Amino acid sequence: MAETQNTRDTWRSIVGYPYRWQGVGLAVLGLFWLGLVVTGDRQLWRLIVGVAWLALGVTLLVVSLSDHRHGRGRYAGRSTGGQGPQGAPDAGDR
Repeated sequence: MAETQNTRDTWRSIVGYPYRWQGVGLAVLGLFWLGLVVTGDRQLWRLIVGVAWLALGVTLLVVSLSDHRHGRGRYAGRSTGGQGPQGAPDAGDR
């Protein structure tokens, strides 16, 4: 099944063009909230918030890794081999 332009535009309007650090940061925030559930008073709302942050972080991380692998989004035109132009080290995420 081919992906239509409308489907791609809708998906990008939801997730945007994330960097890897954004996905990692939100996943860590979710783990922090889940840690509060385990060590704290075990309130249901903290569990819900923690799962939501973790899911959002993992989703953004998967999208950014896929973009990097396929040269799309923020990673369009970047080298995926770890070396920049003329053998200079890759600048990484900005």
